[in-house]
Amino acid sequence: MDGVGMTRGRRIGVMHTQRGVAVESALHTDGRNDVKYAVFNVGDIKCGIDTTLVREINRNLEITGVRLAPEHVCGVINLRGEIVNVIDVRRILGLEPRKTDKDGRIIVVRTGEGDTGLLVDSVDDIAEADTAGLEPPPPHIDDSVGRYLSGVHRTEKELIAVLNVERIIGRKDGS
Repeated sequence: MDGVGMTRGRRIGVMHTQRGVAVESALHTDGRNDVKYAVFNVGDIKCGIDTTLVREINRNLEITGVRLAPEHVCGVINLRGEIVNVIDVRRILGLEPRKTDKDGRIIVVRTGEGDTGLLVDSVDDIAEADTAGLEPPPPHIDDSVGRYLSGVHRTEKELIAVLNVERIIGRKDGS
């Protein structure tokens, strides 16, 4: 069921993803186009990904290693009968591998290639931002890390590095 409604000066459109999950997008009457980010921490970096890509956030950190996998691939998890690859976002961003603790989470994202888990240090909140406010990654960031960023959102309190999930998932060993 598709629909559009008004609330607090925003027009809310509801659409359906391929898995039947409703996703909300907001078009403000003042021309703003908001996107919601799932915000999480990787080391001391505050990161975000578009919530429309997030299938779930999972506390199950029982990851089975895979021999000869690239170093950024931690292994796989069994997600209700579905085998899902897990990528260590710390490795992608050039940090030391993650140590397992109670705060760690796997953010399961859906792409055209299927589901993939992103291992992160902790999950914070949902942040809403105007898509026009997405700034390019700072020029001094090394390309080995910068190519995995879509840009940076500046909030009142902090900067959120917006990750490009397709590039992270499509990463090949040595690239």
